[in-house]
Amino acid sequence: MEHDRNGVVRLSWRGGDRFDLAVRRHVVRVDQTSDFRGSDTGPTPVELFVGSLAASVAQCAERYLHRCQLPAGVSVTARYDLDVRPEHASRVELVVEVPDIPHGLRESLANALDHSTVTAFLRVPPEVGVRVHEAEPGSVPGCVPERARGTALRYVRGDERLRREFDNLLARFLREQPDHGRWDVTPLVEALDRLGRQIPRLLVRLSRHPPEEALRVSVEFDLPVIHTPVPGPSAHPR
Repeated sequence: MEHDRNGVVRLSWRGGDRFDLAVRRHVVRVDQTSDFRGSDTGPTPVELFVGSLAASVAQCAERYLHRCQLPAGVSVTARYDLDVRPEHASRVELVVEVPDIPHGLRESLANALDHSTVTAFLRVPPEVGVRVHEAEPGSVPGCVPERARGTALRYVRGDERLRREFDNLLARFLREQPDHGRWDVTPLVEALDRLGRQIPRLLVRLSRHPPEEALRVSVEFDLPVIHTPVPGPSAHPR
């Protein structure tokens, strides 16, 4: 099977120094440490760089052991020096530990690791180009269209037309979010189905809360008045 060797990595802003790095179906949070006024909710770009180098070496070592029919179980520890001006990793030391390798194969393994994919990137740096485009309205959190910040949906159990309208409006609201797909609405739909068995008419309000990066849900409904008979004047026996 032929694979596309070109790739796309996309980052979406999540407030402050927080970004979600999306590649294929995977998402990694990127942040800065609290010492650099970050929230420390994920690794820094430099830590990701060093980690990718260590991971590339680890995978290369594991495949080498597999080809040589040697026991698996590689671990890699990466230590790096960070220069401030300009800020960059000036030195990276990788310690590769393998479970059991003959002494005569250690040099061969070291040579193989010296040609891992990310190591090759550093030896022959890729051409890097930067282009600046103006973001489309609604494509960046904080620039969300007004209708995408909150909505109210009617949910009526047993009314197929209103149920389809509810599903369509909910799907459209989620699509309009710049970070749509992060919320699993399955528990909401299941809860509405259960609640609708007792209260057939519900008003569901959805609103974004970027500081918490959450979708707030509130449900409103009317409780019917219970009419109790008013007792008449008591009859006194004669």
